[in-house]
Amino acid sequence: MKLRNLFLIILSLPSFLLAQRSVSSDPFLKWTCTANGLSYSSIELDLEHGTLLSNTIDKNTSIKIKVNHPTGFTAVNNEIFFGIGLHIVDTKADTLVYDSPDLYDKQAAGMDPSMISNLNLNFTPQLDCNEFTITVRFFDKKSAGEITVNCPFIVAETGDVSNNTNSFTKWTTTPSLCISGQTVDPVESKLYTLKGPLNKLEFNAKDKLFFQTDLSQFKSSSYHYEYSLLDLNGKKVTSFVASPTAAWDGIVAFNFPKTLTQQPYLLTFSVENKLGRIGFSQLLHFKTKKELSLEEQNQFALLINKLALQQLNNDSPRNASQIITNAIYYAPKNKEVLIAAAKVYSAIEETELAHSMLKKADSLYPNTPTILTALALSNYATNHLEEAIVLYKRCLVLNRTDYMNYYQIALCYKEQSKYTQALAYLDTAIRYNQDPYNTLPLLSRIETNKALGNYVAEIKDYQTLSELSPDYWEYYYKIGYNQIDLLDYPAALISLTKAIELNEYTSDPVYERGYTHMKLGNYAAAILDFNQTIVLEDGNEPVNLYLHRGNCYAALKEIDKACVDFKKALEMETKGAKEAYEKSCGQKK
Repeated sequence: MKLRNLFLIILSLPSFLLAQRSVSSDPFLKWTCTANGLSYSSIELDLEHGTLLSNTIDKNTSIKIKVNHPTGFTAVNNEIFFGIGLHIVDTKADTLVYDSPDLYDKQAAGMDPSMISNLNLNFTPQLDCNEFTITVRFFDKKSAGEITVNCPFIVAETGDVSNNTNSFTKWTTTPSLCISGQTVDPVESKLYTLKGPLNKLEFNAKDKLFFQTDLSQFKSSSYHYEYSLLDLNGKKVTSFVASPTAAWDGIVAFNFPKTLTQQPYLLTFSVENKLGRIGFSQLLHFKTKKELSLEEQNQFALLINKLALQQLNNDSPRNASQIITNAIYYAPKNKEVLIAAAKVYSAIEETELAHSMLKKADSLYPNTPTILTALALSNYATNHLEEAIVLYKRCLVLNRTDYMNYYQIALCYKEQSKYTQALAYLDTAIRYNQDPYNTLPLLSRIETNKALGNYVAEIKDYQTLSELSPDYWEYYYKIGYNQIDLLDYPAALISLTKAIELNEYTSDPVYERGYTHMKLGNYAAAILDFNQTIVLEDGNEPVNLYLHRGNCYAALKEIDKACVDFKKALEMETKGAKEAYEKSCGQKK
């Protein structure tokens, strides 16, 4: 027997004080956990890639068993000492395959309790037996405290395990609030088919749960389904097993037992045949009260709201949009719900719906900065610029020193080509901006001054940027470019040379310096820069380059070279090339 990739990992995150939890189980994976003297927040069993959906695994599967947030260790000099034991038994032959009392026995030093966020064991079993049980014991070396995890596995050949796939997400026990007679979408559930999520899971009738499975992967009629309800101690409250006919549509109506008390339960469901298994686990909190008070509705809506935002953060905006509908139903006037709904609908590009949520929020909660700015941004994004300006100006009444509002108003004016108004707001935005390295307002003012032809002001802002980033070549290039427009060629020569020193592989500053040398009468230097531009551009030279270089050759009385360049400029249809050619090369036709 070989154990490959056997190692232990300690993650450095703060631990949490948790209540004692003695027994837990997973009916899908058929594993159980017993805690004695130690506590934990949760147990995870995962593949190296993907998630375990059953206890049938490939023989080369790398398995991780992780105890999250273990607590209860005896501290000695503010250090704890833990061990991890591994015990493997051939289930069919009832023989011991592997046994190590402590895989971590070489760790003599203790560990700061605050450093242990979880204890985990990774290993890849390559066993001769095809059915085995592993027992992993996480224990305190200074007391009798331990957490023991028992996991039975069935080994299959590569490719035979169709129910463990990489596309499945992890199941976390985030609770949903189950209120009889009201509809709640599940979140963070183990809701799978062989291809993806189950079609539907909802509470749609009094004391009843409805869900529907996708049976497209179950071609054979030889399957059965099972559902059960367990309390948090792993005790079955009720269960049902059936072997339906091939015509079964996958719909299950689960009737809650009359004996349920108001506490969390674990509902499990699975359909299984020889191809694999589909199913889900969902943690539910059962309440018998049929109508909610206004406060309960708001609390419930905020819970759903939080779950919707979790889905949005997990890049699942479509799931989030389905969930947020319930939050709106229970609390249609709740500020947090309306703002979250706008975020969700924006993520799925339901722009008008997102906008309506924000308009409703603004009508209910006027002069709320977060709502005003979100609504203004929504108007800006949909090109309703005048409405956006009005809203941002309302924000200014609430906070006169927030640079962002001035900046956004300026962007609206720029979109309307009202550059003078934009410039006034950008000046104020830059004055109130407390972060000199936030250069967005400065860059926007540069663009605005460029549109107005204010080259001196544009140069001044680029000089400010070059002081913040003295090694960035493009700022010096832009300064030099504008100095050329102002006919200040000596200053442009200095700026462009600095840009080339910082980046000798970009042609733009080299070409502009060549042009500057030409204007200053430095024809030989200009020709060198034009030659280097041709090398850097490699066939994509500026349209005026050959005309300029030809003029430099002509000024140096190198007429043959000048005529070659003028002819090239003629081929490129450069303006002025014909006149230059006729003047210098007419006698050579």
